[in-house]
Amino acid sequence: MLNFLTQLFETSDIVVPRQSVDGNERLAPYLIECELINRDEWNGIAPEFDVNVAMKAAHVLLLFCRAVVYRELDEGFVSDQLASIALPETSTATVFYSADLTLRFLPDIYDRLCRTTSEDPLLPVLLLCAKLWPLSTVGIPDTAPGELPDCMFHESLFGTYVDRVIQRRDAGRCTDARVGDAVKAAIGDHRFLAPQLADELAKHAP
Repeated sequence: MLNFLTQLFETSDIVVPRQSVDGNERLAPYLIECELINRDEWNGIAPEFDVNVAMKAAHVLLLFCRAVVYRELDEGFVSDQLASIALPETSTATVFYSADLTLRFLPDIYDRLCRTTSEDPLLPVLLLCAKLWPLSTVGIPDTAPGELPDCMFHESLFGTYVDRVIQRRDAGRCTDARVGDAVKAAIGDHRFLAPQLADELAKHAP
């Protein structure tokens, strides 16, 4: 696990291990170091960091990477493993922020799965997981929550979320009126920054 994360954060060459190794005593300190770097680059004042959530999220990311590379790990295996990892379902700003340290790479996994077919049996499992983590999965189609949970309106989380919606041109996230209004305000008169997104928002303007 530690080698995988080191490659993920520090290099462009990632070797996905066939087995997930638990209990690495160096994993928590490494994630804490990575979070400090992330915090320095974060939009505003980040929520508190929960390293236990971050470790579980890292195992979720590795699980999906393993399933993409080693196709004998089918969707049933992935679903069972997700249940055993048990990321917290009751989310707070701290949980969303801590999980995002690694779950922000889920859109890359989605893109990888869609390169060959839109009917990959792993996709429904990934989409189901992605719907639970709106901050981290902007850009993955059909995963926008109908309404953001209240904790996502933490100032720095919401600012980061809106930035990602604009960067990834994810108009589906703007069905929440508060998100749509924030995106419009951020784009302002500079629609050339995200013309497709601006056009989509204009279609639904009152």
